[in-house]
Amino acid sequence: MLKQLKAEQINLEAALKTAGTKLHAKRLESTQFIKNALIGYLSDVDLPKAKIELIWQEQSPTAVGLYKPQFMFSANPGSPLEPLNKVASGGEQSRVKLALKAALGKHVTLSCQVFDEIDTGISGATAEKVGNLMSELAERQQIITITHLPQVASKGTTHWLISKTSTDTTTESSVNVLTDEARVDELARMLSGAKITQAAKNQAEALLKAR
Repeated sequence: MLKQLKAEQINLEAALKTAGTKLHAKRLESTQFIKNALIGYLSDVDLPKAKIELIWQEQSPTAVGLYKPQFMFSANPGSPLEPLNKVASGGEQSRVKLALKAALGKHVTLSCQVFDEIDTGISGATAEKVGNLMSELAERQQIITITHLPQVASKGTTHWLISKTSTDTTTESSVNVLTDEARVDELARMLSGAKITQAAKNQAEALLKAR
């Protein structure tokens, strides 16, 4: 009985290795394509000089294969490629994630993507570029974005305001679709804080007109 089980184990391990090798070969075929597409989108998120490589590290067999991917990243010329999660800042990681989603989403049929504060750690002109990329993606699929940046929020066709109220015993969240006028006020609040100034309102209107 043990001899039979051992033989079965050997056969299954061989089949697993064969399947894993075939899967890895398919992934290698796509690696250069993903890299090229990703590099193109990095410029769109204000990382024009960044370099990125996708390498594969052998691992014990798992449900996802015999190799695991690792992104090697360099934000500036002359800097060596190192693991993305170790050398990239929070804002850089967020932008690389968005660029990757854009690269993959362009060639995969997706009905909707949700970006939950993927623009963390950025502001100003970079935030505007990120918003523009999300707007471009929205031409092919529904994009839902949770953001605290007015440059990003202004790009959406619809603006929902999520608010939270609490008592000693309960907490409730509400979602309201903003009218055009309320949207200007909310963008102005995002720009200036609790006290909404006329200058902030003017800037909010300018953001919406530039959408």
